[in-house]
Amino acid sequence: MKYVKVFIIYITCFLIEHTFLSRMMPGGVSPDLIMVLTVIITLFYGTYEGIVAGVVIGIFQDICFSPVLGISAFMYFIIGAGVLMVRDTVADDSRMVMLVLTTVATVIYYGGSWCTVRFLLAENIGLLYVLARIPWAIVLNFTSAMVAWLFFRDSREKKRQVI
Repeated sequence: MKYVKVFIIYITCFLIEHTFLSRMMPGGVSPDLIMVLTVIITLFYGTYEGIVAGVVIGIFQDICFSPVLGISAFMYFIIGAGVLMVRDTVADDSRMVMLVLTTVATVIYYGGSWCTVRFLLAENIGLLYVLARIPWAIVLNFTSAMVAWLFFRDSREKKRQVI
């Protein structure tokens, strides 16, 4: 994929996530579309485009919504690098692989963010509060990943047919 196309997709998802989804979802948990895109683009295309775009949008996300710059960018980098390493061992891009990767990525993002805020910033955010949000986040992220998986898989199949 071209970098411009990837960034347009990421910016669109950033706007959707932080304008519509954050207001519409009950319980304050909404799908993390940037994380989902980082997982899918890195898994499907095996390049650094997903990681680079995730880090750049993560920095922008931290500028807009976080008291500390770099937490989201670092989490997206860790997730993208992990998916890139797993991609070499998993040749299949099935729904089960997507479920496992999305679940692990959600736990890494929430756990890493909590550890960073709790221990580096000395904020008093309870672990149970974070753990209670993770199951909902996994369901929402996996649902979003399946929609994106269908879109990217179809576009990749059409590209293969042309070649």
